[in-house]
Parts: sequence; C-alpha cells; structure tokens
Amino acid sequence: ANIYGRLKAQIINYFGPKEKAKKRKITIDKLGVTDNDLWIAATAIQENLIVVSSDQDFVRIGKVYNFGLEKTSCIIYLCYDKRFYVYLFKSCSFQKTKLIVS
Repeated sequence: ANIYGRLKAQIINYFGPKEKAKKRKITIDKLGVTDNDLWIAATAIQENLIVVSSDQDFVRIGKVYNFGLEKTSCIIYLCYDKRFYVYLFKSCSFQKTKLIVS
C-alpha cells in the first residue's frame, strides 16, 4: 500500500494540474492511469517483477517511476494438453483467418 500511495502521488504531481485546489479534486483515471493498473505496477515494484503489457497506462506510470516493463503489442495465450503457454510478439495483425506475427 505504501508503494501504491507513493506512485499515485507521483502521477498526480507529474500529470495533474499545478493549482492545489484542482489537484485535490483530480482522480487518477482522469490522468490516464486506471486504479487497477496502478495496483499491478505497485505489486510488480514491490516484488521486483516485470510487467508485460501493451497497455499505455504502464508507459505513463513508467514516466514517474522506472520499473520493469516489457512492451508488446501482441500476447497470445494457448492451452494445449493441459499446459498453458504464453507467446509475446512485438507486433501482430490479423488477415482474414490468419494471424501474422513478427
């Protein structure tokens, strides 16, 4: 909870309005970061984990606190023979019924 609170304050200070009266009324969502993503980032920082996401909220959080972030635009989850596989690609696109990855 301490890391979450510090991150939230840093985001409000960095992206929020400069006037104190407006700063008190601003919500984190209005600054482009959801509360859930803030909790994920705080947990990753506390546990020294890397976040893998294409969500821009994490990029915004990374501007105020440098943490492990791997940006990807395509995450594919497969379940085969009761095993779960995750594949990360820098880019992908769909063309009719084909998935093109690179």
